[in-house]
Amino acid sequence: MSVRVIIVDDSPFVRQVLRDVLSRYPDIEVVGEAADGDRAERLVIERKPDVVTMDVVMPLVGGMEAIRSIMRRCPTPIVVVADAHRDHHDIAMQAIAAGAIDALPKPRSGFDQASADALVTALRSAAQVNVRWRSHRSRPPRQRSYMLIQRLSQARCIGIVASTGGPQTLRTILMRLRHCDFPPVVVVQHTSIGFTQALVAWLATETRVRISIARDGRSLRRRTVVVAPDDTHLEIDGGGVMRLHQRPQVGNHRPSGTLLLRSLAHTYGADAVGVVLTGMGDDGADGAHAVEARGGLVLVEDPALAILDGMPRAAIECTHAAIIVSSSRIGKLCARAFARSEG
Repeated sequence: MSVRVIIVDDSPFVRQVLRDVLSRYPDIEVVGEAADGDRAERLVIERKPDVVTMDVVMPLVGGMEAIRSIMRRCPTPIVVVADAHRDHHDIAMQAIAAGAIDALPKPRSGFDQASADALVTALRSAAQVNVRWRSHRSRPPRQRSYMLIQRLSQARCIGIVASTGGPQTLRTILMRLRHCDFPPVVVVQHTSIGFTQALVAWLATETRVRISIARDGRSLRRRTVVVAPDDTHLEIDGGGVMRLHQRPQVGNHRPSGTLLLRSLAHTYGADAVGVVLTGMGDDGADGAHAVEARGGLVLVEDPALAILDGMPRAAIECTHAAIIVSSSRIGKLCARAFARSEG
């Protein structure tokens, strides 16, 4: 079955380039084009595509307004394709906050095979998203909550792995920590190269938590979140020190969530917590198994509520005692576990 795509960009040249690129893939079908957000919205309602590529800076009705309107009137997966410079990276993160699923840079030198494959992979992934996920809620059985809070409160480090849909889900969790005395949180979030800094800046603004890009040789600190840099593996050694390297990809990923979680299992043992969130594929699954094998706690986003259920399902299959819970509940449990003592 083909993935039906609508292209939205005010530049006829860019639309032509995107159309030509997508035509190389037999499972991708372009079913419409629009030069502004108003036309895009009307086309989405009329043709009901599987996914939309959306520019963010356009005349008349811009991409941001179009995203909000489409998600309100005819929820459809949207992948932002933005100019690859800092200001537009920031706008792309705002677009994700407005409801877009993913963001990719427009290659300044044109689409080579690698960037074309990245775009198509993002579109295929986005087409599988349940865009009505936000309306769902889940809670773990009440008898589990006390036990989970006790286990969480003993954590020395929390590792989080996320892919497509991760920025929104991370925000949901991290904003609960702003007034807490939490242990270091280390994150692998799969993003297009060039967007990690914008992601970190956006999360810092949205959550009011201290968040930064991981730096080699620096020690982890409480009440701090660190995110793996672009195209770089992040591991934590025995002294709680960040180690960055660019060894080969693990499961087609660099940074690798599995590599991060394995390092936490080795370093912290039963005091490690591994969290696997939304995403396509299986990154983090073997790492979650390693955490569990060393006595640590594994939390997995409920696949039925995740934006994409591939990574959560893989993690569940690789573990025996993972706690399956909604992302909003993960944040609430962490807030209770790390609440500051009034004494």
